[in-house]
Amino acid sequence: MRKALLVLSVVLISLLGWGAPQTPSVQIGTFNLEFFTDFDRSTGTWCEEHNPRTPQVVEELARFIDSLDLEVLALQEVENAQALELLLSFMPPGKYGYILSPQTTPETCQRVAVLYQKDEVSLQFVGEILLSLGQYGLRNGLVVYGKVLPERLVLVCLSFRVWRSINPF
Repeated sequence: MRKALLVLSVVLISLLGWGAPQTPSVQIGTFNLEFFTDFDRSTGTWCEEHNPRTPQVVEELARFIDSLDLEVLALQEVENAQALELLLSFMPPGKYGYILSPQTTPETCQRVAVLYQKDEVSLQFVGEILLSLGQYGLRNGLVVYGKVLPERLVLVCLSFRVWRSINPF
């Protein structure tokens, strides 16, 4: 009798969970690309001089990012939209979209961005968090909003510069 009740309980629990709607899941990651540029010296020599990559390395990087199969990936240290277009040129056509921080003041070649799979999530720009306080080289934060039905998603992408001094005072 006990065995029958145990088996019946397991079957009932299984059946009750069978038809339950599945909550969609979104995998979110972050990646500091470190001086990710468009290889065009006219858009910023300083960052181009610090970019350690070749176009072949960018292609490998694009394949690696695509292999992660993350729905949303926050990116740090992206020079501009042309740099992101270069990355996307090595990825499956039409699979990804991006939102890039529109920061123009202070000028920086290290913006933040969000890369996302267009068929999995829809994202839109909300605004910037003015973290740079007008200091050259510092980055504003990026806020995006999206939906993964039936849930909503708000993502804040930040990149803080860590500074160290021999004399802390």
